[in-house]
Amino acid sequence: MGPGILRSTDGGNRWNLISLTADNSWGFAGEGFAGFAWSTVNPQLVVAAVPQAYEGTLVKALETHWSYQGLYYSADSGATWNLATITDGGGKDIQGQKDSFVSPDGNAATSVVWNPVRKLFVAAVRYHGYYQSTDGMTWTRMAAQPGSGLTTALCPSRTGSTGSIDCPIFRGALAVNPQTGDTFAWTTDAFNQDQGLWQDPCQKSAGACTTQTITFSKQWNTAALEADTSDGPATFGASAAITDGDVGGDGYRFHADGFRLEYANRFRRADRQLHIGDHTSERFAGDIYVCVRNASRQCGMHLQSHH
Repeated sequence: MGPGILRSTDGGNRWNLISLTADNSWGFAGEGFAGFAWSTVNPQLVVAAVPQAYEGTLVKALETHWSYQGLYYSADSGATWNLATITDGGGKDIQGQKDSFVSPDGNAATSVVWNPVRKLFVAAVRYHGYYQSTDGMTWTRMAAQPGSGLTTALCPSRTGSTGSIDCPIFRGALAVNPQTGDTFAWTTDAFNQDQGLWQDPCQKSAGACTTQTITFSKQWNTAALEADTSDGPATFGASAAITDGDVGGDGYRFHADGFRLEYANRFRRADRQLHIGDHTSERFAGDIYVCVRNASRQCGMHLQSHH
């Protein structure tokens, strides 16, 4: 939670604060940032996912009719920012520069990623579902949502207001394997009920995905990660293994390790590993942490962190 985005052009020696969009219509004060995603097609293009910041609410940092959650994009490497358009089609917008202000402060975007194989941004929006975009400016609802619960009946557009609490996505976390093009989505609802960890198998061939669209057709068994609250604070399984043999010749291995869910390339395991769960040194209840771990077993990139 803070006043906005800090940007440095000299390696971190000096920083500039960006607290408003380029048109001065939308602000970041009191909101959080779930993550940033950069296009590999256009290195100047970056998208930010802005969710609710609990601390901002506590200290009343939000500015009425100014602070705004949602998806934002920058076409100049983060120097200036604009509110993106999120639509369900047929004029049913979730947010947009020409749409009315959604009180109290918009619809939270809890995760955003760029898939370099599909050349596509994917984002999760609270009480609405998962959306995709090629340019970061206009986002459309994905035809195939992870799981069976994110229907348009339960997740109506509700233009001009926040989404429905009946829509079973309070937090959505996304991750992409940049080598294979596989996309992963993990969702929990407003009552902390797990809606499943889903994978879109890209089935990469000749540098492109065999499937034309993201399908989220494969669900992983996450029972080993479910919390046990029978004896005090919630604890998570640490020894159960979830194995899936070979996938596209790479071979992924998922396993519960404290607060993490990990997949690794079987043949280059120390090279790139992706974790979903709490950072081992930041065990906040309900936190979803995603990072890519390098050969020195350190997190080389902190992609998402939600509270």
